[in-house]
Amino acid sequence: MMMLSCSSNIQKESNSIFFPPPPDTARVQFLTSINTSNDIAGSQSVFEKFIIGATQESIIVKPYGISTSKDRLVIVDTKQSSLININLKERAFESISPKGLGSLKKPLCTAIRNDSIYVCDAGRKEIILFSKDFEFIRAFGSGDLAKPTDVCIFDNKIYVPDIENHKIYIYSGDNFKLLSSFPEEGTQENAPEFLHSPNHIYVINNMVYVTDFGEFNVKIFDISGKYLKSIGTYGNNIGQFARPKGLAVDLDGNIYVIDAAFENVQVFNSAGDLLFFFGNSGGKSGKMVLPIRIAIDYQNIDYFSKYADPAYKLKYLIYLTNQFGDEKVNVYGFLELK
Repeated sequence: MMMLSCSSNIQKESNSIFFPPPPDTARVQFLTSINTSNDIAGSQSVFEKFIIGATQESIIVKPYGISTSKDRLVIVDTKQSSLININLKERAFESISPKGLGSLKKPLCTAIRNDSIYVCDAGRKEIILFSKDFEFIRAFGSGDLAKPTDVCIFDNKIYVPDIENHKIYIYSGDNFKLLSSFPEEGTQENAPEFLHSPNHIYVINNMVYVTDFGEFNVKIFDISGKYLKSIGTYGNNIGQFARPKGLAVDLDGNIYVIDAAFENVQVFNSAGDLLFFFGNSGGKSGKMVLPIRIAIDYQNIDYFSKYADPAYKLKYLIYLTNQFGDEKVNVYGFLELK
């Protein structure tokens, strides 16, 4: 169980940015940020520019959702209505604006399953499915969805929150037909399971976690849609929320919740107890400026381990998207002492 405590393990002369800061035990370290193609591929040398000519730097303008798979990151850029595909192994950065049947209107979030890419598009009111090479496969959800805000895949089922219909829709991963939704029709607004403004979802270990922006909390359901409990209330104290946005859950059941007003991430254990928070809105690296989405990654640690403080190893990576500022996609690491 993660709790704040004093520690002498932190190297006082280290330039690493830890959360919580010393003298508390470090849990998270800011590693780096991804903002342009140069952050992945590196800047061209003078010789390369002479031989092949100068290449144009691609930039991330307004990132929203982010998803990961082995050797890969996919970022939704809502401003450019594009998908940014980052191949970590090849150090390649590609901005993709699908055309035709796959064209995007207002893409928000994305999920990856078996190398296929699912994109939640609030403008189209659909989920759009692409191949690993971003070829259009199909779209689904039309007629059901009014304003989808996210997409998550678990156990061959596709979960989509709809902020206008106050529901979670569940689709088959085989034929993409609607299987069910919750809460059930007729649920009263004062019922604890009612979803006022569901804007983000995370499904893991047969549990469904939903950020309810309209009620300033995270609601937790079992896999059948049965309401279990809520975490957080409205307020400006630790453990409370003012503008809850994205969330993610690690394999130990710890819950990471962004608050765009506080510009930080609060971390709760599975019982709903606040463990610590991280992030800042100041001038230092690792700052958050209107943070919106978060993702946890166990598969690509090796690509970022060089940034970790020598006293630690990385247990997993935490990605966070900022809609503004000069650090668009922050990469943090959850720390373990060597």
